[in-house]
Amino acid sequence: MDGVFRQLIAKRAVVTADASKQRTFVTKGIQEDPNGGVGGSIWDANYDLLEFIQDDTRFPAGFFVGKRVLELGSGTGLAGLVCASLGATITLTDRADTVDLLKLNLQLNAVLLQDVQTSVQELEWGKSDCSSFANQVDVVVAAECIYNLLYGDVLLATL
Repeated sequence: MDGVFRQLIAKRAVVTADASKQRTFVTKGIQEDPNGGVGGSIWDANYDLLEFIQDDTRFPAGFFVGKRVLELGSGTGLAGLVCASLGATITLTDRADTVDLLKLNLQLNAVLLQDVQTSVQELEWGKSDCSSFANQVDVVVAAECIYNLLYGDVLLATL
């Protein structure tokens, strides 16, 4: 995971977490919250997605510049943040209990993201839909969102 991912690591902000409030730690420039449910961790498929995003044979240099990227089930927001570091405007989405973690990770990586637009929006699959994003998205990314087959139909209904 060379290139942009190394920049993300190099430019991360230093975090001091109040252990009395929550158990958190910093890894590779991203704040994780193991107490935040499945969305609070970086899962293996996310690293595979990062390699895919940075593969020049799939996405030539400059591909993401100016693109509007929507990340579904963002969790920590790592994939969206890498797209932003490649020049994309990003919208990170997840359930209400993960929104604060996403906002924190945007703050932690503000130096890396100063030239791109970023936003975080709550998106509860099955209770809301993606119609507000119609004609506003060029690329959709998601990693390991359907770890349980029960979520497949809910995701399709949301889309």
